[in-house]
Amino acid sequence: KLKAPMKEADLTHVCFSRDSGLVAAASSEGHVALVHGMEHVHTLTGVHKKAVRHCCFNHSRTMLATASDDGTCGVWELSYEGPHGAAGRCVRVLKHDSIVRCCVFSPLGDYLVTAGDDLVVCLWYLSCWKESGTRSQVFAQAAQSSSLRLQTEHWKFPGSSCVQAIRGHTGYVTSLAWSGLHEMIVTGACDRTIRVHRRHPATRMWQCVEELRFSASVETCDLDAFETMLMVSCKGLSNMVVFDLASGAAATVGAASHDEADTGGGQAILACALQGTMGWIATASANGCIF
Repeated sequence: KLKAPMKEADLTHVCFSRDSGLVAAASSEGHVALVHGMEHVHTLTGVHKKAVRHCCFNHSRTMLATASDDGTCGVWELSYEGPHGAAGRCVRVLKHDSIVRCCVFSPLGDYLVTAGDDLVVCLWYLSCWKESGTRSQVFAQAAQSSSLRLQTEHWKFPGSSCVQAIRGHTGYVTSLAWSGLHEMIVTGACDRTIRVHRRHPATRMWQCVEELRFSASVETCDLDAFETMLMVSCKGLSNMVVFDLASGAAATVGAASHDEADTGGGQAILACALQGTMGWIATASANGCIF
């Protein structure tokens, strides 16, 4: 059993690193606990002023992104040389105009995508910061000051730029997925749509190539570890849809069709997860049951 660190905060989101060796547990107080082997080893704090709604590791477990209700996404550099095995420091604070609900790293970790209530999906380029060494005094000022202006001042540096703002959703964006295998970014929103984006062959800019409509707000869109399946769940429904990315075929998992709202015979799915190697899907329902 793990309690949110620092005050009696509620846990809002939990994510595993790709190798399952580290867990990040976000809280309603804006802190994120790093957990290894069920031991709380470090707390990431001092950046977010409101709840952290979502967090994710990059594939190499060297960085963590934290999306917050304060309209920012923190990017943390993780190290494993300390006495407790894991530590981290914030190296960027990326700004949206409203709540940031989700974030995802590219497979190589050179890009980060963030999205939320301002309806804009932002694509941030990270590699130029790592290579150019623009880890300037601004980062130190941001870490020591409570001023959000100082935290976001480093946007002026080339290594901290939003390289593309993707628009198209008419409701707040709730979930993101990035497939390197299929070269696509998937966005889900409360406008009841999933939008599939691919790079334009000439401009190399991301553009929407397909839109899938559902009868309820999209809560999650998630890939399995091998990027063979895309899972979509919607608010208030007791089922989900799983897409085979190779064939495009879709299967409904649950009691009703994916375009029919739950009439009370089943319990709405609140959370779900894919396990790629065994082909398992885990769902947590409103009645407290896990299937």
